[in-house]
Amino acid sequence: MLLNDARVTISQLRTLLKICETGSYSEAAFQLNQSQSTLSHAIVELENNLGKRVLERGRQGAKPTPFGERILIHARTALSAIEALEQEAQLERDGLKVSLRIATIQSLGSHVLPGVIGQFGLLHPGVQFEVLDFDSEDDLIPTKLLEGAADIGLVTLGAPAPSEILEWEIAQDEYVLLWKDDGRRLAPDWSEIQTKPYIHCVSSCGVRIQAHLKAVGHELESAFTVGNDSVIVSMVNHGLGFSIMPALAVHPLPRGVTSFSLPDRLTRRLGVMTPRAKSVTPAVKAFVQALRDWKPLD
Repeated sequence: MLLNDARVTISQLRTLLKICETGSYSEAAFQLNQSQSTLSHAIVELENNLGKRVLERGRQGAKPTPFGERILIHARTALSAIEALEQEAQLERDGLKVSLRIATIQSLGSHVLPGVIGQFGLLHPGVQFEVLDFDSEDDLIPTKLLEGAADIGLVTLGAPAPSEILEWEIAQDEYVLLWKDDGRRLAPDWSEIQTKPYIHCVSSCGVRIQAHLKAVGHELESAFTVGNDSVIVSMVNHGLGFSIMPALAVHPLPRGVTSFSLPDRLTRRLGVMTPRAKSVTPAVKAFVQALRDWKPLD
């Protein structure tokens, strides 16, 4: 039982989540269209009801206490249940009218997400989307999902996900050797590859490639270091060297550039993630299923 038989309110929980999401009372007040004093009062009431502090304020902004971190888990679950209830009612009345925030790596955002959104929009025209690009920091996507900054994540699967996150594999994507098209049909071997300038991709994929090359005993010295996929493809097309990239990231290849499987093959697992609490909401559930039904490119 809470202190003095008081009751935690939905408004208090929403205030807590927004402050933790933004790290600032002022930014949370702006996004919620309320005054800072209203938010401060809500947090004071919540802390009085629970009998312990949930937030601490300092020079770095507002952040949850250890107790507040545990409360946040329950708050997200409770608010997701309310959101699911409201969406179920929407479905019965006139269809979903919500916004979904998608955190994605670039290749999935470019080659998978548009088609899925288009098909999904035919069934649920009232759903709007905000797409967040995390290509250079895709390892942050699970954290952003847990913080409430995104509803769904499109990621490269690898390390085990936190227990509060659900994940599904949607495809396997092979890393390919990008080569200036010289009419050859057979892939070059490592002895030839190592004579050409290597255009290294600066991203989590680049780290994965370097680890693989080291494991198979064929580390490459970078002649160029580039962060943009299209720039890399263009440099290969101009004969400046070769690169190693995920096939999906460079599809479709322009005329003048060809691709081969690596002598020692490497693939990545592509997947979709969502917080366990969010997975019960109709919009998230339906969109995750649409992503799982996506068919890889030929």
